[in-house]
Amino acid sequence: MKIIQSKMQFQIVEMDREMAQQLLDKNHPKNRRLKDSRIEQYKSDMNGGYWSLTWEPIVQDEDGWTVEGQNRLTAFLRSELETLPCVFVTRAPRRAMLGAGCGATRNVADVARITGQEFPHGANQYGSVARRMAIGLESHK
Repeated sequence: MKIIQSKMQFQIVEMDREMAQQLLDKNHPKNRRLKDSRIEQYKSDMNGGYWSLTWEPIVQDEDGWTVEGQNRLTAFLRSELETLPCVFVTRAPRRAMLGAGCGATRNVADVARITGQEFPHGANQYGSVARRMAIGLESHK
């Protein structure tokens, strides 16, 4: 392994509501549209105490535009949470977008297999409930 130099900065933070709003105010004008169903799913998990830190970052590019995480930030602002645990990346090179978010999406069954959890037949039709069951999450409230 070789350490390389980059201007990108990675931090694990407790995002507050003010910073989340500032990031959304700087959402890149050509970013993907918000996904209301995903936002509602995230908000439900947040309000239910099922949200936790993941490796998926909130990302600002080198010009200060928010290029990743707008659905999570929107859900956070619509939720009852005061802070959002997240990985926050700043100064990401614009060309880094070429390979970001292009991989295969994991579904609930994939997560169950990876975590070695029992997965009830047909549970993937029940969205966030199935996700919680598959990985054995308990509310953090």
